[in-house]
Amino acid sequence: MRWIPMSWVKFILFLAGIGLFAWLIKSAGPRALFHSFQQVGWPFLFLFLPYLLVYLFDAIGWQVAFHHRPKELGFVRLFLVRTAGESLNNTLPSAYLGGEPVKALLLKRFHVDMAEAASSVIVAKTTMTIAQIMFILVGFGAFYLASERSIAIPGLLPGILLLLGIGVFGIGVLVRWQRTGFTRPLMRLAENIGFLARK
Repeated sequence: MRWIPMSWVKFILFLAGIGLFAWLIKSAGPRALFHSFQQVGWPFLFLFLPYLLVYLFDAIGWQVAFHHRPKELGFVRLFLVRTAGESLNNTLPSAYLGGEPVKALLLKRFHVDMAEAASSVIVAKTTMTIAQIMFILVGFGAFYLASERSIAIPGLLPGILLLLGIGVFGIGVLVRWQRTGFTRPLMRLAENIGFLARK
């Protein structure tokens, strides 16, 4: 089997990214986008600050998920790897999981074992998902307390309890997947991508 050169893969993905970006601009309307930027002005740069902080703290948390992190894999490189993976998560219709194999694959460049890379990705993703579920549940509880004092919504408490049960079940599934070898499919996918992209 003839392998696809990495240079060609990068070039094709680069063109695909530019095409997708151009399509998004065309769909939204260039004039409408320009008008929106004019209305907001230069303070629109502050819109990126919350996302930057989230990515920074997520990268800090990801560092803890490694058993043995090579010296070549500093914080800046880990941050860039995470940014690349999250970019794919936000653009691909893959249930926010499409960029995870890419993260594991990119970590191999910095002499991280594939098993270590895959397990760190899964641990980081699991803890982030659990934190998000807990945050949402706290929000539902606060909404329930605020609604009880102002307006009565029929079925609010049963609905919150149902969502609480779903959240707890989801956390249990994630933990079980992690303990029963959920990293294996991720490792196989990342290795296949690496083989196809080999020079």
